[in-house]
Amino acid sequence: MSEVRSLALVTCAVSAALAVPAWGQDGPAAGSGDEIIVTANKRSQNLQDVGLSVSAISGDALKNQQISNLADVAQIVPGLTFSQTANDTPVYTLRGVGFFESTLAAYPDVSVYLDQVPLPFPTLTSLTAFDLDRLEVLKGPQGTLFGQNSTGGAINYIAAKPTSDLSAGGSLSYGRFDTVELEGFLSGPLTNTLRVRLAGRVARGDEWQKSHTRDDRLGKKDTKAIRFLADWKPSERLSFELNLNAWQNKSDPQAPQAIAIVQQNAAIPSDYPALNIAFAPAGSVAKIVKLEHAWRRLDGRNDDGFQVAPFPG
Repeated sequence: MSEVRSLALVTCAVSAALAVPAWGQDGPAAGSGDEIIVTANKRSQNLQDVGLSVSAISGDALKNQQISNLADVAQIVPGLTFSQTANDTPVYTLRGVGFFESTLAAYPDVSVYLDQVPLPFPTLTSLTAFDLDRLEVLKGPQGTLFGQNSTGGAINYIAAKPTSDLSAGGSLSYGRFDTVELEGFLSGPLTNTLRVRLAGRVARGDEWQKSHTRDDRLGKKDTKAIRFLADWKPSERLSFELNLNAWQNKSDPQAPQAIAIVQQNAAIPSDYPALNIAFAPAGSVAKIVKLEHAWRRLDGRNDDGFQVAPFPG
């Protein structure tokens, strides 16, 4: 069965003074003299002057490593972990601090921001990691600047800003299960005082999971995301910034697979229906599930009647 979800977010920021542009890059070599400018304290600062534990990743580094979501980011940022629940709701933890909750309306312990605008629910963050100038991961409690939902830390997406010259770019990738991902942007000035940028990302893919208990498949990927930014500077002392985002997710969540049963209450009868669910079939390399406080007999059942089955190694 496919779960269809549609999410959208609109943000707007207005500034009464000319903001200093922020930029990011890969970490410099020791003694190179290069600076990394971040906005971890909600103002532009050299990373070395920020009294926080911050991991900053430039937009170029994100593209080169093909990082398109926080699940990928968690592979390269120490202390950041990512988990996907059965409801397809992401869960983030920093340094072991997080809130594992699968409901869509649950508030996290690691807050996520897009251009200083909070994304209050983790499910809103799934399709925001595209066309970025950089990504900042702030470790440790950040309640002073980022509110009560940042006990573990905060993650800041900084979108690529409109350019003063006409520019465009894009990428196209193809993978297993006919997965196609297309991303692109168009940026430039409309007038001497107005610059805009339009970016989008589309992903499509066939089902990759097959049920072994009924004739059904899932795992389809079907996502769309678009972002529009406008920077208007009518005078030297006044500037306006508009940031509009919308996205849609019609992908199938991953189905959980039963691979083992661990006995925790000996009082539960062995014929209890939940204890006799079908295990996922074994792969080319199989292991035998060892049940706690039980031993496996040659007939494939333990002394409590639990069905023992191999599972992929």
